[in-house]
Amino acid sequence: MLHDVINPARFTEVVGQVPMFSEADVDEVLDRAATAFKTWSRTTPEDRASRLLAAAGDLRVQELRLVPLLVRENGKTLREAETDIRRSIELMEIIAVDLVEWSKPSIVDARQPVFARKRARGVTAVISPWNSPVLLSFKRLIPAIATGNTVVLKPATYCPLTVT
Repeated sequence: MLHDVINPARFTEVVGQVPMFSEADVDEVLDRAATAFKTWSRTTPEDRASRLLAAAGDLRVQELRLVPLLVRENGKTLREAETDIRRSIELMEIIAVDLVEWSKPSIVDARQPVFARKRARGVTAVISPWNSPVLLSFKRLIPAIATGNTVVLKPATYCPLTVT
């Protein structure tokens, strides 16, 4: 079943359509994320950082297309939409740049050889809010995948297109 995404400023304008998932669809997505976790969690922080930077570059190329889409589906002003998309890109870049150093084990107590190691935990669920669907989703999505987890993202029902 498809769900119409309506422009909140013009109730007669259908901005796009997205599929509505059944419980079985959700189970399948969760299984796929769990399977992907087995390989993704073993990638190096350098590899994940490189992929994040590449994805940020790809997103930057799409900025001119995504900003008006966010305005139409969410009702944000043009300036707010630009800020959300740009900050999402910046977030990806900042995390990518810091990821390798952050991922290194840290000494818990200098007097003894005890280290804290950071490791991926599994599948993360992110529920996208309607009021700032891109930036608030990215603030949860990007750190999770950067650290080796996989993510299942449930976009906001009324404005899922830009995040998708």
